Amino acid sequence: YCQIDLNIYIKQHTYLQEDKAQNYFIQICNALKILYSKNLYHRDLKPSNILIENDIIYLCDFGLSTYITDFNNNNLSMVGSPLYMALEVFNNKYHQKSDLWSLGLILFEMVSGFNFLKSKNLNELVKNINNLTIPNMSHISNSCYKLITLLIEKNVDIRISWEELFIYEWINPIDNNIEKINIIEDIKDIDNNIEITKNIDINNNITSSYNIIEDYYMNSDESSIKDSIKSSNDFLILS
Repeated sequence: YCQIDLNIYIKQHTYLQEDKAQNYFIQICNALKILYSKNLYHRDLKPSNILIENDIIYLCDFGLSTYITDFNNNNLSMVGSPLYMALEVFNNKYHQKSDLWSLGLILFEMVSGFNFLKSKNLNELVKNINNLTIPNMSHISNSCYKLITLLIEKNVDIRISWEELFIYEWINPIDNNIEKINIIEDIKDIDNNIEITKNIDINNNITSSYNIIEDYYMNSDESSIKDSIKSSNDFLILS
């Protein structure tokens, strides 16, 4: 079992250097890409639900995760951890982009070492979100900071989409040192292994691929997906 989560890791290191934060964030996004392709939403993304072992990210605690195809459903009530919840969730209007807000706060916290929305109570938190001002950070790249602002956007119509996130330049770095090779990206709706994109770091000769353990989300039918997320101890991992 993992001995550390991202929340503890940040506290131990004060904050993460951008290249380290980028590595972790790309892993998180690739894991969420699997869920998104299945219309599954975590709904409780926060540093303490992201485990780390040997620089491998484990996305955990799927207790609030759900299968959603209709975002006009009145049953989508307010759930999550308030400090990482988007404004629309406080208004009982969970949106397809709500988890993206949480991702933005996680990324900000990784590169800064703190959550700038931390408040004394719920009323103060909502007030701080309504009066949103994202602190500037001179030690990170413009591309990283821009992504943070696109994710932590109150207006869901303006907030970056999942599709835009997955192709955003900071998530897909291409330079002379790193070559991103898309070997396979073929998620099959059959009772078989799910094959996901592999990223190869040419310099470090590291090959990584995403898989889902314990037959996680192997079936495409809604009932089996719902059954698979009943346990909050399931992990989505990078192996």
